[in-house]
Amino acid sequence: NEGLLSLGRNYLLQGAPIKTLHVVEVVLAAEPTNREALQQRQQALGALMDAAEHGLRNDYEIYWLQGRLADTESRLDNGQAL
Repeated sequence: NEGLLSLGRNYLLQGAPIKTLHVVEVVLAAEPTNREALQQRQQALGALMDAAEHGLRNDYEIYWLQGRLADTESRLDNGQAL
C-alpha cells in the first residue's frame, strides 16, 4: 500500500484530487483505518470542496462533500472503519 499512498501524494501535489480519491479508496478497502490514506482523502475532499464552493456552487455536490469530509474526520478522530 505504500506505493499507492506515494501515488496518492503525487496526485495531490499535481492538483488531481479525484485521482487521489481513486487511489486512497483502494487502500482504504484493504485497510479501513489507514491514517495516511484517510489524511490524503481529507485533503482531496477539501480541495474538491474548495473548487465546488468557488465554482458552480452545486448544492448537491457540496452536501455530498460535506458528508464525506465529516465521515473522514470522524474516522481520523476515532481511528475507526466505516
